[in-house]
Amino acid sequence: MFDPSAVPPDSLYVRKIVARRYAERGFYSDILWTLHPRYYPQLFKTKIVYEAYPQSQEEVDEMRARLRLPVSVIYDP
Repeated sequence: MFDPSAVPPDSLYVRKIVARRYAERGFYSDILWTLHPRYYPQLFKTKIVYEAYPQSQEEVDEMRARLRLPVSVIYDP
């Protein structure tokens, strides 16, 4: 049986980027993406307080490199 809570939320933008990467590579690789709490408040049980949300893909790439994450992270504005 399909469990919708097991599917992570995404946007049309993220779906487009993932589809483009699949078309380029021919396979799905490990990909993460940002999720702005302002646009998806119903997904969170507690109020999220944050100092700042990344402003660009470059900023997300810098954070990923600093954290040494071995996967791609898509910035979803």
